[in-house]
Amino acid sequence: MGERAPPARKILVVIMDGLGDLPIPSLEGQTPLEAAATPVFDDWAAQGRCGLVDPIEPGTTVETHAGSAALMGLTGAQAAGLARGPIEAAGAGLDLVAGDIALRCNFATLAGEGDALSVTDRRAGRILEGMDDLAAAVNAIAPHDGITTFLQPLSQHRGVLRMSGPGLSDAVTDTDPWDGSAPQTLRWSRPQRAGDEAAERTAKALNRFLRQAHEVLAVHPLNAQRRARGLPEASGLLTRGAGMVHPLHGLIEALGLRGAVVAGDRTMLGLGAMLGFTPFEHAAFTGLLDTDLDRKVSVAAEALREHDIVWLHLKGTDIAAHDRQPEAKRDYIERVDVALGALESADLVIGVTADHTTDSNTGRHTADPVPALVHVPGGRPDDVKAFGERACQGGGLGRVRASQFLRILLRAGGAPLESSSERDGPPPAPESLTDATR
Repeated sequence: MGERAPPARKILVVIMDGLGDLPIPSLEGQTPLEAAATPVFDDWAAQGRCGLVDPIEPGTTVETHAGSAALMGLTGAQAAGLARGPIEAAGAGLDLVAGDIALRCNFATLAGEGDALSVTDRRAGRILEGMDDLAAAVNAIAPHDGITTFLQPLSQHRGVLRMSGPGLSDAVTDTDPWDGSAPQTLRWSRPQRAGDEAAERTAKALNRFLRQAHEVLAVHPLNAQRRARGLPEASGLLTRGAGMVHPLHGLIEALGLRGAVVAGDRTMLGLGAMLGFTPFEHAAFTGLLDTDLDRKVSVAAEALREHDIVWLHLKGTDIAAHDRQPEAKRDYIERVDVALGALESADLVIGVTADHTTDSNTGRHTADPVPALVHVPGGRPDDVKAFGERACQGGGLGRVRASQFLRILLRAGGAPLESSSERDGPPPAPESLTDATR
């Protein structure tokens, strides 16, 4: 931990998950943000400076945990190398010990027998009830070859799987066909590198568990009820993002600043926990469109009293875009704008941006940069008068990486940064870093 050196001004970072978008025909070629009535955002933009942010590198598609981690003080290289499983486990309060593997999971609708299982719904209709019962049935599966499994259900269709036992490896492939290929089939796990005996052992154990989970879930009474109601069955599990727990050390810790995260999304809470930030959560905070925005903003204001920098995470923009509902995304943005209007910003540095772009036309993440604004009391404004993707292209911030955007906010708040250099190390490989369709 660096020596404590509080900034002259408190800093609020508003992360609107998946805020960036592409032109939508039903919105007359505007994005949901451009189509939304946002007087608060527009006022902040007119008084501040705007630009575009690449979460990791230009042309790289990322998922929530990587894009958000770069906004929370990790370098681009650190963020690109994060595995999603341990983050979800941390957010769920699931204890991991050295050697454990954590994987992100979906309850899904599977069809077929044996090794040929098609995926007819990756989210089981965003199942909203009965996950605890389904998880209990899966957790009754007996250990095999010294390897135990435990499934912790999260919100809707999501969960996190812990594998424990000797000789495991996280170098295994995903079983989730999230890339949109057709037909979608469950992809049995395999080692990422040929000849890796630990990964071979882990993949075999995972595949055995997934087969047994499908057998158990396919005959579960809850799925019989869902069939009778015409709902997709939660008849199997898909996994991705395998990883082992390891400590994270970022810029906020190095500066000795006190950070907090206000969120209803387990990924963000997990990231915050791993980075040593104070979590602020509430039963009314969800990762959905129905989250209590007014309470979130109020809690963020409270958190700023005892913390130097607070991240306020809002997930609804991403959910609406993944469900290809641009009008719902527009309406949610308008609700966020109203809620933020109650914020007292007289002596507060405010940054607004996103972890990635989510295209409401396709429901998938893209590599497009995201809009961003910085509002600093008494700061020098640029010529941008409205907050939107195209307007921000001409802003005074230019086009920067997420880690640079955070440094801009820290400098505006008076944090004692040593240098303007990014120290991001070599850029990540150009392959996609996303599991965007969740």
